[in-house]
Amino acid sequence: MSLRIALFGSLYRGVAMIETLLELQKRYPEIVIAGIATDDPTQSWTTPQKRVWQYPHAPETEKMVSACALKNNLPVYDGRIKTDDFYERFSSEWMPDLCYMGVFGQKIPERLWSYPLYGFYNFHTCGGETWPSNVGGDPLKKLSAEGKHRASIAMHEVDDEWDHGSLLAFSDFFAIHESEDPFLTQKRSAPYAAQMMSWHIKQTLGVAVSSDEPRYIEQLSVSSTKQLIVGRRASLRVGGLSAGDAGNAGFGEGRAQTAHVRGA
Repeated sequence: MSLRIALFGSLYRGVAMIETLLELQKRYPEIVIAGIATDDPTQSWTTPQKRVWQYPHAPETEKMVSACALKNNLPVYDGRIKTDDFYERFSSEWMPDLCYMGVFGQKIPERLWSYPLYGFYNFHTCGGETWPSNVGGDPLKKLSAEGKHRASIAMHEVDDEWDHGSLLAFSDFFAIHESEDPFLTQKRSAPYAAQMMSWHIKQTLGVAVSSDEPRYIEQLSVSSTKQLIVGRRASLRVGGLSAGDAGNAGFGEGRAQTAHVRGA
């Protein structure tokens, strides 16, 4: 059995996630990179005027993710996602079991975020102490306005609101400087999101170890597990692959054991 993963992202965070997935594939061949969706900041639907794209930048940064995807022969899409055409591609061609998002300017509609069996997660820059926090575009500007000198990346479930779904983890803190080029800050912070994604994928496969864990992990009660009607089938899931899926995939008994209860 494969674990099909789709990414929604741009800039350095998007590239870092792609490169991390490619490295993970070498160790875990069950991972399939199903598709990549990225921003086209020349289009109004990505709200570039409210996001990092409002600042001066080199033109090639706008195509970083597309270039990385094409270089590695990965399917890439940079149009509107709230269309029937994209949903057809997403549900019939990509068919992701798991989705991750970072630096992406379009709001994810429910029929997309509810589709992947193992969840749809976003990596959002914030203060790293409370959640939700610094909601919306350009969170680094908001943090600087609050007089903050450090930030964190929150990994959270995607839902109907911007930067709002259930928190899963915070990354370690990284320094922010009011005078620093926002694109340089984006570059410095990209590995934090990629590291959490790597940890979460290993959790889903049941191969994560304690040294992989982010700074903070939300421990959710097993009693809060609920019936999930998502993707192509309904099933009770506790974090990673079910015991049946793990056996069918040849993952071994240990790979069905994880700490996080999805859907609580």
